[in-house]
Amino acid sequence: MPDAAWVDDLVGAWNAFDGEKAASFYTPDGVWRDEALDMRWEGPEQIGEVWGTLAPAAFSDWLIQVTGVVCSEDTFAFEWRMSGTRSDDGTKFDTPGVTFGRVRDGLIVEHTDYYNATDFHTE
Repeated sequence: MPDAAWVDDLVGAWNAFDGEKAASFYTPDGVWRDEALDMRWEGPEQIGEVWGTLAPAAFSDWLIQVTGVVCSEDTFAFEWRMSGTRSDDGTKFDTPGVTFGRVRDGLIVEHTDYYNATDFHTE
């Protein structure tokens, strides 16, 4: 089975709101879909903007902890728990989720997140 350590590096970039580093994990035609929010970003520039600009503006703190990973040569999946505080109203959240994706030449070409978005609105 391929080494899955890169998942920790990717999630580390998310947790650090490091858009440039997060974007470096994607192919030029890479796509990230957030099914819970019905949103889609295409290419490293858009993806990097989310992690480097939009996410830090929306959340005063943020932590994603990976709880399980599976990888093959061309697919990956990992389970996670996301917690933090919304910047707009101070609401705390804590939700589990799953990321599934495809890899090409060692970079993410497709990445989809699944979780319950209503967890962002409860304490």
